[in-house]
Amino acid sequence: RNAGVLAARGEVVVFIDSDLVVTGSFLRSHADQLYRAYQQRGDERAFTYGRVVNTDNFADPTLEPFKLSDMSAAFFATGNVAISRQMLMDNGTPDGPFDTEFSEYGWEDLELGERLKQRGVCIVQCPEAVGFHYHPAFTIDQLPSLIKQEQQRGRNGVRFFQKHPNLGVRLMVQMTPLHIAIWWLLTLGGLINEKVLRPLLQLSVNMGRPRLAMGLLSPILNWYTVQATREEARRMHMGFIQSWLP
Repeated sequence: RNAGVLAARGEVVVFIDSDLVVTGSFLRSHADQLYRAYQQRGDERAFTYGRVVNTDNFADPTLEPFKLSDMSAAFFATGNVAISRQMLMDNGTPDGPFDTEFSEYGWEDLELGERLKQRGVCIVQCPEAVGFHYHPAFTIDQLPSLIKQEQQRGRNGVRFFQKHPNLGVRLMVQMTPLHIAIWWLLTLGGLINEKVLRPLLQLSVNMGRPRLAMGLLSPILNWYTVQATREEARRMHMGFIQSWLP
């Protein structure tokens, strides 16, 4: 993404995920809403955030309706945003707008969002710019990659908090005793894990209920996240966090 921003020559950069399907009015919707925000504010300290609809329907993703689970409170999640290129360059790092210290999965876009927010950049909702985010339906063989992704998310979350040690980031990356307690209770401290649930997960998949399987798996994945957070905090000798991590 840094390379793309540096190579771009247009005034506005639009970010989407590589597995996002958009409609014909996507760019126009972003442009209309963004320039309207510029006029209202009198400057370019704004970005548009389009709607993201998650789907496992690859044949025709546009058939997927917007669901409660598709709602997001994230600030500058780059699955579907449009922003002034100059704003990115003015608030970037020597390597580009995204911090290259985030070498694993997770948080590098929201970390940039924190920097933008601190400089008065605001988010403008643009639900007309819809992107359909394709995720293959859950299968058992995805377990190793899903667990690895959560472990990377946990480690990067510590870096995120180290750069922005505020309550909002702490809640986002689940670095609180409450999050530890919730996922400990729901997994009995890891006793309920992917190995124990494997037969039930497979049954759900066989019954054509992959989303149910993912729902059952969610507490386990979050337990991996907070465990990775704990281990990374200890590795980085962040004593003020270790004091309440079990």
